[in-house]
Amino acid sequence: MLRDQKEIVLPNDGKALLHPGHVNDLGHAFLHAAEHPASIGQIYNIGGEHALMIKDYVALIADIMQVKPLIEYAPLADVLKRYPGIINERGIKFACQHMCGSIAKAKRDLDWSPEIPLAVGLRDNINWMRQKKII
Repeated sequence: MLRDQKEIVLPNDGKALLHPGHVNDLGHAFLHAAEHPASIGQIYNIGGEHALMIKDYVALIADIMQVKPLIEYAPLADVLKRYPGIINERGIKFACQHMCGSIAKAKRDLDWSPEIPLAVGLRDNINWMRQKKII
């Protein structure tokens, strides 16, 4: 939608928090957990250094793609009515919740920290998708 300069409808005010991370950082976290036997039975949040709002996530992707995002905000009920059969109600309701957690325990217990900043990982992914003609 960004590539084609189509409007993106974000539910509510676009301020739900996401806490994305890079798959390489996730893999390294698994390796660190395997190297720390005390991690057995523990639960860790793995993600990037910072959470951000959905609207800022879309804006960051647009910036990397060098396009201007066309964003409209709509109440969740309206979004569901506009896209029946396309948007999964349970999934979109989940996505409208704050999804961020502290990675402090993983840093402390596993001697792990994310290495790939969000913008760098997104740029790499977008470049890969362009090379593969996905976007």
